Amino acid sequence: MYRSVLISILLIAVSFCVMAQNLDKQKPAYISIKDGLPDATITAICQDADGFLWIGTSYGLSRYDGVEFRNYFHNKTANSLPGNYIRALQILPGDRLLIATTSGLSLLNISTNRFKNFVVQTSGSAYALQNSFITINTDSDGDIWAGSQTCLYELDTALHVLQLRNGYKENDIDANSPIYVEAIKRLPGGDLLFTLPNKKVDRYQLYQPGTKKIMPLNNTGLVYKQIFTTQGVADIVFDKDGNAWYIKHLVDSLFFFDRVLNKVTAAPLDSIKGKNQIYYNSHISLINDNLVGCSLSDGGLLYVNKFPSADKAQILKTGIALPGKHVQCTFYDRQHNLWIGTTNGLYKFTLAANHLAISTLPQYNPADGRNIELAGIFVTGGKVFITTTSGGIFFSSNNGADWKNFSWRTNTDVNDTWNIRQLAAGDYWVGTQLGLFTWRPGNNTAAQLPLPAGWGWINTLPITTQFVDKENILWMGLGKGNGVAAYNLASRDIKLYTGHDESKFPLRYPMTIDEDEHGDLWMGGVEGKGLVWWNRKTNLFTTFPPAPDADFDNGIINAIYADHKGSLWLGTDGGLFKFNISAKKFKKYDVPQGLSSNIVYSVAADGAAHLWIGTKNGISCMDIVTGKIFNFSGYYQASDDAVYCVRYQSALDKIDFITPHDFYSINPNEWLKRRNAPQLFITSATSSGKSVDPGHKILLGYGSNNINIAFTAVNLVDGSQNKYFYRLNNQEWVSAGGNRQANFSNLLPGRYTFNVKAQLADGTWSENEGVVSFTVATPFWKTWLFITPCIVVLAFLIYMAYQYRIRQIMHLQAIRSRIASDLHDDIGSTLSNIHILTQLSHANLSEPEKADTFLTRIAEEVDASNQSLDDIVWSINVLNDSFEQTAARMRRYAAELFEGANIQYKVFFDEKLSQKKLNMEFRRDVYLIFKEAVNNIYKHAGASSVTINLEADHRYFKMTVTDDGRGFDPLAPTTRNGLKNMEARVKNRRGIFKVKSAKGGGATLYIAMSVFR
Repeated sequence: MYRSVLISILLIAVSFCVMAQNLDKQKPAYISIKDGLPDATITAICQDADGFLWIGTSYGLSRYDGVEFRNYFHNKTANSLPGNYIRALQILPGDRLLIATTSGLSLLNISTNRFKNFVVQTSGSAYALQNSFITINTDSDGDIWAGSQTCLYELDTALHVLQLRNGYKENDIDANSPIYVEAIKRLPGGDLLFTLPNKKVDRYQLYQPGTKKIMPLNNTGLVYKQIFTTQGVADIVFDKDGNAWYIKHLVDSLFFFDRVLNKVTAAPLDSIKGKNQIYYNSHISLINDNLVGCSLSDGGLLYVNKFPSADKAQILKTGIALPGKHVQCTFYDRQHNLWIGTTNGLYKFTLAANHLAISTLPQYNPADGRNIELAGIFVTGGKVFITTTSGGIFFSSNNGADWKNFSWRTNTDVNDTWNIRQLAAGDYWVGTQLGLFTWRPGNNTAAQLPLPAGWGWINTLPITTQFVDKENILWMGLGKGNGVAAYNLASRDIKLYTGHDESKFPLRYPMTIDEDEHGDLWMGGVEGKGLVWWNRKTNLFTTFPPAPDADFDNGIINAIYADHKGSLWLGTDGGLFKFNISAKKFKKYDVPQGLSSNIVYSVAADGAAHLWIGTKNGISCMDIVTGKIFNFSGYYQASDDAVYCVRYQSALDKIDFITPHDFYSINPNEWLKRRNAPQLFITSATSSGKSVDPGHKILLGYGSNNINIAFTAVNLVDGSQNKYFYRLNNQEWVSAGGNRQANFSNLLPGRYTFNVKAQLADGTWSENEGVVSFTVATPFWKTWLFITPCIVVLAFLIYMAYQYRIRQIMHLQAIRSRIASDLHDDIGSTLSNIHILTQLSHANLSEPEKADTFLTRIAEEVDASNQSLDDIVWSINVLNDSFEQTAARMRRYAAELFEGANIQYKVFFDEKLSQKKLNMEFRRDVYLIFKEAVNNIYKHAGASSVTINLEADHRYFKMTVTDDGRGFDPLAPTTRNGLKNMEARVKNRRGIFKVKSAKGGGATLYIAMSVFR
């Protein structure tokens, strides 16, 4: 009914081992301008002692750490390349890079990024040719040899010329002049071999540092000269053992000269299509000890693997990598990557993953034209089987070395295969999209499996799983929501479990089943309901559903692995979960713990406590004991592709896994070997947009209390998988993930030490920590040089305030004493007078006239006492501090005296004084002076008019009192104290006191005092 056909004509399932380095079957990584290269034409590649890759292009130089490029170009500044077209690169001792350009030579100090250039100073058309350097090398003495278009130079390590050989006379140089020095090759002993193409005879010259002489190769006793006795040697390289590899112009062969056997072996170049592929522009390069490459004129890299045979002769096997790409250079780095520079970018072949076999299987079915994707791996009976969508079954009896295919032509659904298991007789049961088939690979026949009566409808459904438990019961997942069928292989009885019968099976159909050490089954499906447990003793199903924000939060289960140690491992769409069977507890592992993706398709354990995990973004491995997860991005090309299935072959100790179109087989022990620890470097540091030197102690101003530190660990295999951790001042380590810089802002003043370390995907830590020391300056107002004077000044101010307070207290005490004294003197004396007068009145009651006189004087004393008391109260009342209030009282007092005595008076008051404030003592002194002055006029002047003028300027209060009375002589001696008291009050305030008067000419009093506040 069904007819089988082999897709053998399509099955170009090519298998290879990376150790054999069949590059034409690998998928290289491609790096171009969009990734950061300065130009697409790659002319030279080398690696420095720190592991950085240096790449020369036709427009600039680049340094690569596995993630990021740093580019260097020529410019008009002194510290730059002499030109942008790079011809050759070579690492020299002392962290220096020798660069040959079409505009001169340059030495780059890698540590300081400083260039030292060598440019031939000449003029005219010879300038460009003499500075166009083609090739460079060093001899065993460390001297530099550089060949330009016209000359051969020997230079010391400071680029000083030691020897110069001109190939042409200066007048003979023009643009059509052939290259004088084409190549400089270093022989194993340190001698140099020069290729001088403009010489018809003695084209090959030898320099021996011991003799300091250059001589024709044919004049030496060197064993290699027999190679050059025949014409046409186009290029040659020497390996570390002194063997030579060479090519000949227009001869499509690659030759190997064995120095020990003194024998030449020619490689059969059957892989080259067409003739004359080794032409004048072909070059040979030694990639590693057993791999040589040769660029072809029509594009591609001819590579040759060397293997020793039983008779110690060399067997050469060839292939072509990058056909059609014009190869310019090759380089094999210390992390086992092969870099090939072309005119169209840079290609990387990752050879780090030893013991890796890859098979690329057909991607479409010729019968129906449908795309084929690989689905599952099943290892049984010493064979490897791969189920597919649309492609039937691929199988190999030699672990992927000889793939065959079986598929159905008449029914495309049957070619969607789910699973396979072997029967004892050598037949196989294949679960397909349309039921279960029995298949015999020997004669490639297949038929639907006859099922017990009444169960034939199962063969119309997808068989999603086949799992045989310890009781020899086959559990089959039945697609389209039909649950699971338990098929007793001994009795041929079938029991169905669905959600519609009494078993209440919770899944539409299972996608994965496994059995624990107790004989119970565990199942999972893609509808998201969670983990299902079938208890063999009770024949009941229990579901462990997912819950948001719980330890088990994703119920789409793609794979279950029972470790028979009390735990299940679940691959879900939300990560990897460990389920403790006895405790019924989950533990989650996902991307933050190191998984390459949270979508896990498959789980398998090897024989050394490692769990291999197929995810959406590649394969991961977890150490079950430590929980450490390793990733292998970069170990093989397409390493980020989804891994749908993983299986462990215990007999071969192999891990097999599949991506959509490729089958991989690896040695797990080799892949889990610790890689060499990378070095970590601080690449730059900036503060407030300005670059600072991270190699020295950094001082940041208090206004620039921020710093950005960039770092990297060179990893040319999978640099993007590096994880970085940093800390400041020995605090807790902070995970930066893949971020390669740390930024700190608003730092407090003080000293800081920044540490950073890196971890590779396999857990290897960097061999060193990057350290940056810096100090944030303290603002000057926070330094002791500022704080100490401030404390002194503050103490002085406090002292002065204290002294002022004391003076104020003493002043207040003086005022109180004065008030007490005034009360005692004025009021006390007045009261004493009243007392005496009262007694006199009593004594003269019999003489009414005398008594009346005493009573009148008592009344006067009471009025005077009243006035004195009123003056005292007025002087101490703060409401009277304004000059306006003082002037008003002065007016009232003048009015009381002068109006009763019929004396005309005028008071002139400057309005600017109205809001001026007067302290209590000044106010009292001004008032008492005024009072004394008007009292003197009232009592002694006999004046008819008085003028009082109150004014002020920016410093002084001024008062002028003028009368037209009888006047007096101010200089005449007197026993009265009125003028003396007034003058004393003014002088006490350092004021001005003047009196002008003459007998019969009136009098003028002038005072000026500074007092306003």
